[in-house]
Amino acid sequence: FLLVFIFILINSIILKFSYIKDIYTEYDDIGVISLHKGNFDDKEIKILNFSFEIKKETIKNLNSSFLHPFYIATGWTYAPGQYFIVPFLNLENKKYYSKILSVRAISSITSLLNSILILYMCIKILNINRWLGLLIFSIFTFSLNSNIYSNHMSPYSTYSFCTTLGILICMKATSSKNYLKFYTFNSILIYFSYTNILFYLGFLYIEFRKKRIIKTFYDLLTQNKKYLILNLLLLLPILFLILFKLTISKAGIRGASIDPNLNFFELIEYICSQFLLSINSIQTGFLPINFQKINLFFFILILFIGIFYSYKKIVFNNKIIIEFLILYFLVWIFLYFFNKVPIDQTRHALIYFPIYLFIVGIILKEIRYINILSAILIIALIFPAIKNNHEILNSKKSNFNYNLIVNSKIKKIYTYSDTLSPFIFFLEDYEIYNLDLNSYRNSFKKDKAPNELLLVSQNQSSTI
Repeated sequence: FLLVFIFILINSIILKFSYIKDIYTEYDDIGVISLHKGNFDDKEIKILNFSFEIKKETIKNLNSSFLHPFYIATGWTYAPGQYFIVPFLNLENKKYYSKILSVRAISSITSLLNSILILYMCIKILNINRWLGLLIFSIFTFSLNSNIYSNHMSPYSTYSFCTTLGILICMKATSSKNYLKFYTFNSILIYFSYTNILFYLGFLYIEFRKKRIIKTFYDLLTQNKKYLILNLLLLLPILFLILFKLTISKAGIRGASIDPNLNFFELIEYICSQFLLSINSIQTGFLPINFQKINLFFFILILFIGIFYSYKKIVFNNKIIIEFLILYFLVWIFLYFFNKVPIDQTRHALIYFPIYLFIVGIILKEIRYINILSAILIIALIFPAIKNNHEILNSKKSNFNYNLIVNSKIKKIYTYSDTLSPFIFFLEDYEIYNLDLNSYRNSFKKDKAPNELLLVSQNQSSTI
């Protein structure tokens, strides 16, 4: 077991770090450290009756400023937590590929830690057989979606890690006398993943199932007021931030949407198909090919085993956990129904990937000889999974040729079609603008256009 675990872990590290500098850049990836560099003018911020101005020079140099995470929080839909690290990375004094490595490494590290934590929780907390735990570890480790976004500057790997930590908090709360301290930790995690706010529903459910919900609220108002005050202090800034995003940044209009013309049965069918697509996207990789139809039969099998075989054998604390995990999925689908969270964008499925894995693990652990079956599946699928992951990641290497720009000798570069990497590749002697940015479109004066410029895109050709 130990040898197989070490072999899988080594290959996981290789997959998460050997391609990290070479994967092509895209808007949602490199934009977090480059998009602001294309800002064309000063920016005025208005909050209630107050307004203040941020100079464009300050905006362009956000990577070395502690304003960077606040820029992410207000200008992007991403949670700002992991970007508090960026000002410490000294990006301005690094070369291009070192910049890419430094920021993407955050996702690689959180993805690696997440997989190890999932294995630990399966074996040590849920008492799942170690081979079944290793099978669950392998599904996460060789998930194509997981490995792609572990080579990405977006926070989806961190979101997934925060989900696992949220589940860990729930598990600890079911057996700990000082459970309020664990709930408080989740208030910090919300800064790293907004969706961790859903775990407060889990906390309420745990207190309800433990028949101590009234006592918990009473304790918060009396002898444990410190936890109430601490949570309020932690939550008020993030709630203000969310309000700011909805009112000033208009983040709400970027959310998911469902075709309003669908009737009830079409809507149910659509949601089910999208949910299956999302689950398929996150577990494909350990499986050598895309088994979308098999997923449906697997869901039916898990449902059948869970209801008629496993549930009655599960210990009380684990029953509480699996009930909440299923409730989490139902709430997510409910919110999707009202266009508040996405299911159809498969990268968001990484957020609930750990929940899916723990449900499968808790149900399958009660099956006799599951350890033997798990070991056979691991040995049979591990080498195709490694090969499959390398092929996919290798196919995503960038073919962007910066030497073509350098050799042109033209110093005025105009990028378009989500091409942002030149902003952090070229030094200060280049003038770089992005034609897609509103600040450029609103402020650029045609009579100031240069006589000679270079149009640059990594995914479209010019029609000029």
